[in-house]
Amino acid sequence: MPLSDVNQVTNSLNTLQLRELSNLSNSVQHINTLGKSNKHASMSSSSCVLGRQGNQNAAALSPEEGIVKLLERTKYTFVQENGQRRYGPPPNWRSEPPPRGCEVFIGKIPRDCFEDELIPVFEKIGPIYMFRLMMEFNGSNRGYGFCVYTNREDTKRAVQELDNYEIRKGKTIGVCFSVDNCRLFVGGIPKSKTRDEILTEMKRVTEGVKDVISYPSVNDKSKNRGFAFVEYESHKAAAMARRKLIPGRIQLWGQQIAVDWAEPEREVNEDIMSKVKILYVRNLMVSTTEESLREHFIRVAGGDANCVERVKKINDYAFIHFKEREQAAKCLQALNDTTLEGSKIEVTWAKPVDKNEVTARQQSTRASSKLMNELVLGKDLSINNSLNPAAMVAATGLLPPLDSTLPFILSSVGQQPLAPYFVMSIK
Repeated sequence: MPLSDVNQVTNSLNTLQLRELSNLSNSVQHINTLGKSNKHASMSSSSCVLGRQGNQNAAALSPEEGIVKLLERTKYTFVQENGQRRYGPPPNWRSEPPPRGCEVFIGKIPRDCFEDELIPVFEKIGPIYMFRLMMEFNGSNRGYGFCVYTNREDTKRAVQELDNYEIRKGKTIGVCFSVDNCRLFVGGIPKSKTRDEILTEMKRVTEGVKDVISYPSVNDKSKNRGFAFVEYESHKAAAMARRKLIPGRIQLWGQQIAVDWAEPEREVNEDIMSKVKILYVRNLMVSTTEESLREHFIRVAGGDANCVERVKKINDYAFIHFKEREQAAKCLQALNDTTLEGSKIEVTWAKPVDKNEVTARQQSTRASSKLMNELVLGKDLSINNSLNPAAMVAATGLLPPLDSTLPFILSSVGQQPLAPYFVMSIK
């Protein structure tokens, strides 16, 4: 799948990775099948050789010969599965796999560019734990892959130094952080179902369920909003569940459901987050006013009337701007999971957003699945589907929470993936 620029690489990051992983089979082939699979690929043509000559890492060797020499040098394992080739883990690796956050996504890879050209570039950053290149059946690559480093520091360096790297003369690749998504969005849930009932049902029909996140309706706290987020133990478990729950294959409580990947949160630099002085408060009563919120948070912060600079409430969530971070931290610790005016609220740090991403988020609204909107929103709109993210950012410098603008988080079925964006924590 070609990516026309680095922004598209970033926007396609999560969906490309998850779609490929969810389609993997268990069939494994050894390197001795590599030559057979590549005989019909165009990379053996003279134009391929000329292209490879534009890369100083690729000698005057065929891809097969180059990969053999690479493996002789590194002693890494190399296997081919349906849809991808996997290089790694390193020889004699005995410890646990690297933690989440150690993988980068690589896009805009020339279709006749393979591991013998790519790995020497990426290993300059640091030791590679695993490199995966997505493949077509004809032997060419699909234009993207993934590289897992042994630590997060090398991962950050790879993004900084290799994004827009010229892999061949006039050919640059895009490199950005990858996300290991373990959360599914499930829509079409009867609004009378409790969190425990949803959890029990999801455990009955899928394996590896870790948690269920369900929020009460804005107007009726005794009901849910018609959807939930289901957290799984691993990405593999989530991918298998998503495949099983594809619309038309299974019903829950006698109803058709909509299932897709939940939009993962993008990480914000720790230095930036350490300076945030704004709290995000969710699950408020619609009747709760900005003034009552101000008074409540001032009282908990210590009584200084000037400690809260601003309160912005929309529907059932709000942003509380503090003068000092210490005052905000005190309220966060004291008020999270407490009851305010009859509703149990959640309080987290608000995450800054890049305003340039708002346009992408608005565009993705138009691409949202009609099926999902019908199943989740229906005729009883308990969530505000008319919020303007651009106006929200202009007013607060922040984006609404995930479930407040539900259509924004839904990937289109069979269409292009959504652009990632900053959101507030939903846990």
